[in-house]
Amino acid sequence: MAESGSQLKLLKAGAWAPDIAVAKSEVAQAEAQVKMAETNIDRLTMRAPIAGVILQNKVRLGQFAPMRSAQ
Repeated sequence: MAESGSQLKLLKAGAWAPDIAVAKSEVAQAEAQVKMAETNIDRLTMRAPIAGVILQNKVRLGQFAPMRSAQ
């Protein structure tokens, strides 16, 4: 009985302030990760300058355009 009474007191007291702060920071971190994923998707999405269909994509992840030498 004493144990259930103490559990009821803890339940009625509500969440512990440090637990709430940790949860809020985890939510903020998750929101930042979602924003980063959305930015990456937007950055990697290929769009045509006019209405049409992209027939071929010759650029792959990790590739870069080589610089021409001045010689």
